[in-house]
Amino acid sequence: MWTPFKNELYNKINLFVPQVKSSVAWKKKLWTRPLDLQLRKKIAKKHQLWTRYIKTRDQNILSQYKSMRNTVRRETGKLHRLEQSAIASQCKKSKKNLEVHKQ
Repeated sequence: MWTPFKNELYNKINLFVPQVKSSVAWKKKLWTRPLDLQLRKKIAKKHQLWTRYIKTRDQNILSQYKSMRNTVRRETGKLHRLEQSAIASQCKKSKKNLEVHKQ
């Protein structure tokens, strides 16, 4: 009695539960290079402030979080702009580099 039920259950699981191929598809493609330690600490501090705000709903913590969020966003944007300008300057020298970065 147990075996037919188990087989039916596995068949339905295979039929209706989506299969996840890999977790790489969920990662941001923007971060192709590792971030420096100070920026990672700031990101961790931002997450810490957010969880603390959610637990306490303190407005001072919220303002600290917003300040840290803006700082992290500014620095990551700066890194992205520097990377893009480096790619652009390389492409001016050689068009082969553009084909590498299109993917």
